Amino acid sequence: MRSASPPATESAAAEPASVPNPDITARAAIRQAALELFAEHGVASVSVRDIAKRAGVSPALLFHHYGTKDGLREAVDEWITQNTAVAVAQAEQDLPDDIEDLFTARFRVFAAIAHTRPKECAYIARSISEGDEAAQKLFDGMIAKTIEELGALQRRGLIAPDEDETARALLLLFLQLGPLLLQSLVEQHVGTPVFGQESVDRWVRSCARLLTSGLAAEQ
Repeated sequence: MRSASPPATESAAAEPASVPNPDITARAAIRQAALELFAEHGVASVSVRDIAKRAGVSPALLFHHYGTKDGLREAVDEWITQNTAVAVAQAEQDLPDDIEDLFTARFRVFAAIAHTRPKECAYIARSISEGDEAAQKLFDGMIAKTIEELGALQRRGLIAPDEDETARALLLLFLQLGPLLLQSLVEQHVGTPVFGQESVDRWVRSCARLLTSGLAAEQ
């Protein structure tokens, strides 16, 4: 069992999307165990003792770090949101001001996360499908972050202003979350893994072109 002594400070910076996050403190181990169990069984079916056992700690240490199971779930959601935002920013920071390249990089980040950290994606899909209050808060956070990111692109002159920022952000989220939420159906239809290289190349390219060039033929 892990010691209840104060853990080392967690790094605030997320690793690139293609590399698993390396922090292994007791606090992080508890959070990761919760994420995995929530993804496998759903939040309601997982007990504090289940999480503590998976993490190799005592229930008391879990309560020390997170207070309650709800507090732990909130920490899981915040960690996922923050890690994804940092990964997107890292992917975009060295690119030239080409909007198709930026959207391509963004979609590839989500594909890389789905490929290398499938438990996170399974948790997101399950949480959103359950649609409880915490899931709504997670989704609302995604919308807020997407509005912020698109606003930054607009201020750089890379995308046009839109009088409905929420609708614009929702459209981008639909494209990002669609492969995750519809994964099994899409794979049966196309016959290849959604997050395999062939499929990723297809939908990343198509999404980036849709957002930058639209569907209408040139007149």
